[in-house]
Amino acid sequence: MARTKLEVPFRYSFTQEEQTIQRILTARGYHQTTLKSGESVWKKGIGLWSYMKFIKTDYSDNKVLLSGWIQVGIGNLGGEELDLTGVFGAYPKKQVMKVLQELKNAL
Repeated sequence: MARTKLEVPFRYSFTQEEQTIQRILTARGYHQTTLKSGESVWKKGIGLWSYMKFIKTDYSDNKVLLSGWIQVGIGNLGGEELDLTGVFGAYPKKQVMKVLQELKNAL
């Protein structure tokens, strides 16, 4: 899996951190969904005319691991994951990275 990852230590309680993440991602147009693999992620877009954008949150040891990537395809028929580096898909990658940075600054 090609994903860009950021590890952020908790500054507040787990509940407060989770609420902050939900508030920011919902305000940015992301919604929670489950991938075929069973992973719970935040997704924006359906991929019809644009890249699908994904953010995943994992929690452990008083820190949150934020993962971000984009994917080309339509709905569940997406192609391979692309991390947020490189030139291909630069604009949507930059958009996801901006949201990851916003989350990092808020947590």
